[in-house]
Amino acid sequence: MKNLILKFIVLGYMAFVVPNAMGQESDARILRLANPSQSIGVHIGDVLDRKIEIEVRQPYQLSRNTFPAKGSSRNNIELADIKVDTAQREHKNIYTIDLRYQVFANASVPGVMQLPAEELALTGGTKAMSIKIPTWRFWFSPLVAANVTHAKENLQPQYKPALVDTSGQQQRLAVFIALLFSGLAGLIYVN
Repeated sequence: MKNLILKFIVLGYMAFVVPNAMGQESDARILRLANPSQSIGVHIGDVLDRKIEIEVRQPYQLSRNTFPAKGSSRNNIELADIKVDTAQREHKNIYTIDLRYQVFANASVPGVMQLPAEELALTGGTKAMSIKIPTWRFWFSPLVAANVTHAKENLQPQYKPALVDTSGQQQRLAVFIALLFSGLAGLIYVN
């Protein structure tokens, strides 16, 4: 049993620590993945923005044919817009991909949904490679519960909005009125 555990530790060390210590980098990696800030309370028609920044070592480049098509729909989530920007830094291509999804699900109970995973192919190199963008899960909330029969029985209390601090505006108004009256007094005195 101890030998088996020792073998797993050595294999884990060889797989993860040794390549990083030798300075080997992959030809493509995700630099930044910004998912929507809110993962709960998503309703029908809500727009979810996702931003991905990918670094690809030259001569590799992202294939334009593997980008998801605008207007494509998977699991009641439509890709409403896609924008790709390219930049070059130190023999590397930097791709910034902005994906805008819109939810068209209709359910009577809350449920977990996900933005789809994407796999983008790399071309231009000696070996076939791809980079995978993971899924992102969120809670879909229906606008109305399925068992609502009478709206009057299910009314929720209204809350008053928070008060806005107007002390700064009141001070400016008092200064303006004082200047106005002093100006009028000056005009009356001159005439």
